[in-house]
Amino acid sequence: MSEAPTRAAHPVVASELIRAARLRAGLTQVQLAARAGVTQSVISTYENGRREPSLAALQRLVRAAGFEAAVDLLPMDAPPPLLDRVAAVRDALVALVERNGASAPRVVCAPDAGRRRESVVLLVDLEPGAGIFTLMRIQDDAERLLEVDVEVLDAAGAGADRYSVSVPL
Repeated sequence: MSEAPTRAAHPVVASELIRAARLRAGLTQVQLAARAGVTQSVISTYENGRREPSLAALQRLVRAAGFEAAVDLLPMDAPPPLLDRVAAVRDALVALVERNGASAPRVVCAPDAGRRRESVVLLVDLEPGAGIFTLMRIQDDAERLLEVDVEVLDAAGAGADRYSVSVPL
């Protein structure tokens, strides 16, 4: 019985794959370029990540180095529910809100059916003198932390409908 394929520890990057194939074959960029029918500058551009090759170009370069690239579809594990992910980083989320000049973050739990991707709405109390740039910094930091779209609103202007369905962090 064959085992199910395992997922790579990190996503495969075309530049790394091209360089690895070339080096394993003992080729210079000039030699690989000649075999693949491209210029050395094309190889350099791909290997340095300045351009991404198409799948066909990637396969052609890997074949020119004497290898075969295989692409496979593997099932992805479903991520935990969004609110569980928010709860898992609660302390970091509260800290970033406070670090950026706001307090009392609350998550709006009402789903927005109009969105295509998962998203979070945070209501925060702004410190005196804080404004749109504070909200934008919190949004950027929160999106990096949660890896989803985040909308950050000043609780004072959010309206009773949003405030009533929010949950304190």
